[in-house]
This record gives sequence, structure tokens and C-alpha cells, in this order.
Amino acid sequence: RGPPPDGMEPIEHRADAGANAFKIRLARNRGLSQDARVLVERRFAWRGYEVRGMAEDPNLRTFIAYRDGQIAGTLSVRVDSAKGLSADKHYKLENDKLRATGARLSEFTRLAIDDEASSAKVLGTLIHPAFMYLHTVCRCQYAVFEFNPRHALYYERGLFFERIGPQRMNGRVKAPAVLLCQGMSGVRTLVL
Repeated sequence: RGPPPDGMEPIEHRADAGANAFKIRLARNRGLSQDARVLVERRFAWRGYEVRGMAEDPNLRTFIAYRDGQIAGTLSVRVDSAKGLSADKHYKLENDKLRATGARLSEFTRLAIDDEASSAKVLGTLIHPAFMYLHTVCRCQYAVFEFNPRHALYYERGLFFERIGPQRMNGRVKAPAVLLCQGMSGVRTLVL
């Protein structure tokens, strides 16, 4: 077939680049869930956050990014139910304002990225399927996320989250938090 046109790399090189790509899995078994739990506990402990046991939750889905067979990061999403969201413990008033519009809520939780991985690349790889799942499968209108205030600006500027809750102490991890929100109407520009 001859060499590739100018400016294009040979197919073999692109195939090699694909081998280094992240693979995303939805944790549906205990082994994958265990991988995610271990990473969350290790990364949260490194930051000095407390981590309590992770109970089974039928409204929680965990996305895991792997590279070369090794876990690089994890992000869980929870869809609102009669039990509510974890963020309701500290931000029920703010969440109830969104619910009062008739919107279906969801939340991002348990974000952890391996210290050997590129945070921005792993986050981008995880957040895309999480948004798509919440938007297209669950038909959610909003996703909320409790963040440590020192990280909030990154998500506000880079992913267009809006701060809707003031700084409060998050009793679950014993660290300060603010509540950020992303309307799913804006998701198309983030993920397409």
C-alpha cells in the first residue's frame, strides 16, 4: 500500500499508542469494586481524610480506569432516590432547591486517582462515561459534587461546575467541602 501520506503516522505507531490508552470498566463484581475501594482508601488516607466502610448501594455505580492492566483511577456516581444523596448530609437545602424544580439529581463521589497516573488525563477519561451514563441512561438533570475548596476552582474553570453551596466541614471525611453542580444541559459541550 505504500507509505502514509505526509503528516500521518504509520498505522503500527497508532496501534501502539492505542495500547497505552485507558480502559474504562463499570464495576459489576466484587473484584473490580475491591480495586476501587483499595485505591479510594489509599488516596484518601494519604490526604488525611477518614474513610468509612463502603456499604452496598443499588443507586451507586463505580467507573474504573485501567492502563496496562493497572488501576489508574476511579469515580462513582449515585442517582437520587428515596434515600437521598450523600451530599444531603451537609447540603440538603441546596439539593432540595434543585429537586423543587422537578429535576432528577445525581452526585459524583469517591474520586481517586493513582499517584503514578496523570490526574487530568485520568479524570477526563473517567468523567466522560460518568456524565454520559447520568445524562443518557439515568436521565438526570444535575450532578452535584462535594469538593475540598482547594480543588474546587479547577472544576469550576476546567469543567464548568458552579459553586452552589458554601464551605462546610464534611463529617464523612473530616475535611472542608464546598458543593459544586453541573447541569446536564451543559454536558453535551463537555463530552461530545
